[in-house]
Amino acid sequence: MKRRRMLDNSLQQTTMKFLSSLLLLGSAAQAHYTIPRASANGVSGSDWQFTRITSNYQSNGPVTDVTSSAMTCYERNPGQSTASTLAVTAGGTITFGIAPNIYHPGPLNIYMAKAPSSAATFDGKGAVWFKVYQDQPKVVSSGLEWPNNGVSSVTMTIPKCIPSGEYLVRFEHIGLHSASSVNGAQLYISCTQVKVSGGSGSSPATSCPSPAPTAPATQACWSTSTTPFLPTTRPLAATPLCARPFQGVAVVAYADMLMTLVPKFTPQTFAAAVVDI
Repeated sequence: MKRRRMLDNSLQQTTMKFLSSLLLLGSAAQAHYTIPRASANGVSGSDWQFTRITSNYQSNGPVTDVTSSAMTCYERNPGQSTASTLAVTAGGTITFGIAPNIYHPGPLNIYMAKAPSSAATFDGKGAVWFKVYQDQPKVVSSGLEWPNNGVSSVTMTIPKCIPSGEYLVRFEHIGLHSASSVNGAQLYISCTQVKVSGGSGSSPATSCPSPAPTAPATQACWSTSTTPFLPTTRPLAATPLCARPFQGVAVVAYADMLMTLVPKFTPQTFAAAVVDI
């Protein structure tokens, strides 16, 4: 009888540990997110219909290695896209669906890159990316208040000035909650394939090379300074942001706010700059 009680207790402890592990895994996955949907012109896309399946489609986990090739589109199978291409209108809107919602604090940026021919076969390499959307927080008594916090969809306007044709649209949200440690920033990335009609035909002011390994992550991107960096209060230098110091800045990720004004800059070199203070 005593041995049976011991076995029962052991089984109960093992079961509790297993259930606790499942709960931890579930809560971690719930705190993370993907961007699987895109909709435009009355077409509501289903999961991964127009967006390339990302490596985190099951785990919801982020990219943390800024030297990784995953920085481009975070694709599960690069070069083997099965997504369809969504028809959008220059000057019209596109809406991205987040599953379940943006959970962590941090900036949201969206880029586009024109495909030489088909978006379905485009790998996003070369000096092709330009920014089309960014947000910024309010400075409140408790710190920074991000407009994207908790949202399950984001709508942006397709620039009227771009040429018609097929593009990749890169969605990037950067979670800064753990960015006080090396490789702590969490990047949630996806690429959607679109075909733009009605563009005026003028090119964006700047284009940026595709993500490629540039510099190792050596420090954290969230400083201990209590003064937030606002893009309107810091002058631009002629050198790329990754070559400039950002010591004493509370939200170094704000460097990305200036990307459209700095040629030859990439989502990857930005991220390297963010963590290589």
